[in-house]
This record gives sequence, C-alpha cells and structure tokens, in this order.
Amino acid sequence: MPEPIESTPTVARYDRAALKSFVKTDEGYLLVEGYASRPGILQYIQPDGTARRELVPADELAKTDSLATLARKPVTLDHPDGFVTPENVADHQVGDVSESIEIEEMNGFVKIRMAVRKADAIEAINNGVRELSVGYTTEIEETAGVDPVFGRYDAIQRNRRYNHVAIVPRGRAGSEVGLRSDSADEIAELRAEIAAVRQMVVEAAKAPEPADEPAAAPVEIDQGATPTEEAPKADAEDRMSWFAARVDAMEVAKLAGADHAPTADVGDIQRAVVRKFYGDVERNDEAYIAAAYALAKKSIREDKHRKTYTVVDAQPAAPVESAEAIYRRKLKETFNRG
Repeated sequence: MPEPIESTPTVARYDRAALKSFVKTDEGYLLVEGYASRPGILQYIQPDGTARRELVPADELAKTDSLATLARKPVTLDHPDGFVTPENVADHQVGDVSESIEIEEMNGFVKIRMAVRKADAIEAINNGVRELSVGYTTEIEETAGVDPVFGRYDAIQRNRRYNHVAIVPRGRAGSEVGLRSDSADEIAELRAEIAAVRQMVVEAAKAPEPADEPAAAPVEIDQGATPTEEAPKADAEDRMSWFAARVDAMEVAKLAGADHAPTADVGDIQRAVVRKFYGDVERNDEAYIAAAYALAKKSIREDKHRKTYTVVDAQPAAPVESAEAIYRRKLKETFNRG
C-alpha cells in the first residue's frame, strides 16, 4: 500500500455528467432529472502541461455530509466566473436542485432532480443544451495507486462540497448518456449510436485483453485540456462507451420491469424492453428494435418522472441520516439561532 503524502489545501473543481430527461409543468417550467457526478478518474492538465489523474471514489460521493451540500443549490446556465455567491446569484441562477439526492446502486452515479424556471435556460435545453457540470471544492489527498476498477491514479479527491450545477452544451460523459428529444432526427441519431457501439464491441472482442493490468476506466478530461501521452487508449474508450450504453439499457429495463439475463448484451436488453412495452413484435431487425427502444425509453422515463413529481418524496428509514434530513436539520438550526 502506498503511503499517503500530506494533503494539499482545498481546491476548486468542475465535474461533468448528464442531464437525462425532463417533464414540463403547466406553467412551462422544466422538472429535470440528471446525474451530478459519478465515480471514476478525472484527468486534469497541470500548469506545466503534465496530466494528473484524480480518483473519485464511490464511497466519497455517497457521503451524506457531502450530498447534503448539493441539496437546494442554484442551477445556472453555463458556469459563472468562479462560484455562485449571494452577491451574484441573482445574475446566474435559473433554477435550483431538489432536496432529494440519490445514489444509483448499479453504478454509483449521483442522481439529482432540478427545477429550471428561467426562459433562456428552458430554451437552451429545448435547443439541445443537455449536459450538466457541477462546481465544487474538494480536498486532494496526494496518494498514488491503482484502483482495481478504474486503474492508475495520482491523487484522491476527498470531502466534496458542492456550490452549483451548471447546464452546459457539451460534457465529458459522452453522448451515450445525454438526454433524448422528441424529434425523428434524434431517433435516427440513436440508431447510429447503437450501431457504432455494437461495432466497437465487435472490434474490441478481436483485440487481446491485457493479462495483468486492471480494466481501463472512464477518464474524463477537464475543460480546456489538450491531449497528452497520458490520455487513455481508444480500446478503453470503446469499452466505456459499451458499458455506458449497457448501464443505460439496464436502467430502462428495471423501470419497465423487463427481465433479461445477467450477461445479456445491449441489444438483447433493448429487445426485452421493447417486448415488455409493446408486447410481441413481428420484426427483430436492429434498426427497428433501436427505434422502438428509443420511443419506449422516452415514454417509460417520462411516466416515471410524472409519478415522481406528483407525490411527496418519502425517503425510507436508513441507518444513517439522509442528505435531505441533514439539509432540513441545518436549516431549522439556522432559523432557531435567529
């Protein structure tokens, strides 16, 4: 085990994830669900041009005191210069994050719900600006090592404290986890993406796997970063694209109640969703299944979100205090002091 080196001071960071889907209220506001962050490796370019790989452990993301700082935070359209403060919040805020913060069991992603109320942000989302980027501070533990899932890292991020969530046009998570719209063009794009992922899986299967090294992990490049020799190889990116597509299909299958084998490939999971949603289908060709799956996925998620936003969130009892409970308790303590 490597010996930890003295931690550096708290630093500011920006992490990108995905805006998944939304429903529109009668007033025209958007109620949005998306990912604020995920475990893995974030790669940053240092002032001297070298690449630095920072591990974001799943257990750090799941800490309730960290998640509590994400509740009720302002939502912005792109990042302000620096962080959001009481002095500039009126200029930048377009909505806010809900008190309900979740960790997805199957992948460790941090899932949030947001209300977007300002016209310019609503228009941006409708026009395709559909990814999220969180601004936060974190402590850097200067410990290098090799994670069994995510691979080599130079340091570890600890004790995240969130400041805001920005709606941004392009993120590091990739199009496979982006939001889908209603248009026929979007369905065609999904078809092409699924075909590309399948081809990547075929090509990756032909390449020999390394015998002694851990599986390559998603590596995310900080904004403004330039490629370096530390960047991941194409086969690692291909495997991550396949993994993201499969996780997405598994999530939809779970929502739909569609059964599939634990080792099922992306296409087989999508077929299970289509059969569950539409019943027996006569056609089984790839293009038809891809288009039918996209439509079913949209309906399934919209139905879930409508139900979510028409009932009061009821968090089950847990052995640890939830992020929402921490937020409410601290809010009450603050007002009681006044």
